[in-house]
Amino acid sequence: RPELSLADAIENGAGFVTRLAEPARFDALLRNTRQMIATRWEDPTHHACEGSCPRCLRDFSNTPYHPVLDWRLAADLLDILLTGQVSRDRWDHIRSAAARGIARDFGWNIVDPGPRPLLDTGQGLIIVVHPLDAVDAHLAGDMPTPHGQAKVFDVFNFDRRPGEIYRQL
Repeated sequence: RPELSLADAIENGAGFVTRLAEPARFDALLRNTRQMIATRWEDPTHHACEGSCPRCLRDFSNTPYHPVLDWRLAADLLDILLTGQVSRDRWDHIRSAAARGIARDFGWNIVDPGPRPLLDTGQGLIIVVHPLDAVDAHLAGDMPTPHGQAKVFDVFNFDRRPGEIYRQL
């Protein structure tokens, strides 16, 4: 079951978490966050960054984490925490572009371009899944597909670290 933990940055902090944990404030925080995601982050006329920027997730305090911050992951995680599932596919454009680009650059073939792209690398099949998909059982081995067993990679790493994907084959 998904869980969210909040903590003040310093022991005996200013009490921001205690204040936010009050039911009415916490409900307002979640409601306002969902509204911000829908009206700002998901709207390309207001926000068009690749994964994170100073307008969404980046600031000086999280500089070491900038390469792994992604507003899509944050929005999807919030969906899962609140409803148990992702409400919409925020990765479609990223996933499609990454599959086409990597297939072109590495000489691979896209067998199935769907929501879980399946690619033939010439050395075997790989399948690209959502970063938060429940596929843990397949990560140590392969995932069955209609076209055969496939190595599992998530779209976040597939898009940002194609060389690492290639190395793991």
